[in-house]
Amino acid sequence: MADLSEDTLEDIQERFDIFDKIGDKCVDSEQVVEVLRALGMNPIAADVNKVLKASDLAGKRVDQPTFCSMFQQFSAMATIATIEDMMEAFKTFDKNNSGNMSSAALRAMLVNMGDKLTEQQADVIMSKYEDENALVSYGHMIKSLASEK
Repeated sequence: MADLSEDTLEDIQERFDIFDKIGDKCVDSEQVVEVLRALGMNPIAADVNKVLKASDLAGKRVDQPTFCSMFQQFSAMATIATIEDMMEAFKTFDKNNSGNMSSAALRAMLVNMGDKLTEQQADVIMSKYEDENALVSYGHMIKSLASEK
């Protein structure tokens, strides 16, 4: 924890206070990915689960010093995808090169690929970006979601 700034430690403490429903200054291991995301990171759930399993923390409560160590580990990892990388990936679904993709294709991706979302989670994301023609401006969506850190 010595390598983390005071501001970062305060941010982590704030998130812990939100996610700690018991009051024991710990979070459930299943919540670690959510806490990391609340801190502006975007780890893949499978990677977080691997770290938890390797550390024998799966199914247990994680204290703040242990979480800080995990936070540092994930901070040091290379970014998985930049905004530009994501734009290129979404272009494959843009048949007219218009900057839009069908909301049906986006929904299928959100609920079936990678860190899968529930239908309700997909609805929350898509409701902000879907237009009256059932199209999503993926550039606007990506930039907006990336700035919500």
